[in-house]
Formats: sequence, structure tokens, C-alpha cells
Amino acid sequence: MDNRNRLEQELKTYINKYLGKDWIKMKAVLRGIKIDLESKGYIDKRAFHSLLGLLKKETRFSRFSEDQISNHFKPLLSKPDTISTLDAFL
Repeated sequence: MDNRNRLEQELKTYINKYLGKDWIKMKAVLRGIKIDLESKGYIDKRAFHSLLGLLKKETRFSRFSEDQISNHFKPLLSKPDTISTLDAFL
């Protein structure tokens, strides 16, 4: 599993965790972020910013700044590199 896929799985795990919490009110936003991550393979920076408050509370990120958390998930904040080939048609 490459780094991007590992980060995607990590972020999905956190999103699923948050979706299971009764006290979180932004579940529609979280579902949208999860759908974008699954369908497009990335999320925009604005959507990620809405997750930052929750991620900062995680033990793993408690000593990280917002910039450090953003840098950790940076590969997911831009479109994945795609290689255009005709292999699929051969």
C-alpha cells in the first residue's frame, strides 16, 4: 500500500469514527468529505479545514500544529497524479 492509500485509509477511519459520535453535529459535512475522498481521491482544503478541529483532538495529533496536520495529509489535498495511457483499451 503506498503512502497516499495509507493516508486515505487513515482519514476515512477518523471520519467513520466521527460519524459514530452522537455529539458531532456536522455529519452531513463529514459524509460529503468521505464521498469526495472515495470518488475523487482527494478533498479540497476548505473541506479539510473543517476536519482540523476534530483531528487536533486525536491523541496522535495532540502535539501537532494545524500546519503539521495539514502537511501530514497533504497528498490528499490535491488531485492524484493520473497517467494517461491506452492500456485500458488494448
